[in-house]
Amino acid sequence: YSLLLIDEELPYLWGSDVIKILKKMQKNKELYTFPIYSVTAHDNEDFINELLRIGADGIIKKPMNKKSLSSILTKLKLLSPK
Repeated sequence: YSLLLIDEELPYLWGSDVIKILKKMQKNKELYTFPIYSVTAHDNEDFINELLRIGADGIIKKPMNKKSLSSILTKLKLLSPK
């Protein structure tokens, strides 16, 4: 993958738990490195900082729109700027 967008509130576990697992696998060379962005409706600064601390490479706040996604894809050089 070139990028993973993961919702913070999954049905059976938190997106942050998945991020921790994936980042550990990347660190141990069990998985190649790719950016992981957390998608969340939470806007609490402490909550956002915790997501970044555990390894999220960025945050996309809900509701996600085409402009915010295009901005991230362009920043990661996955989409050419217009």
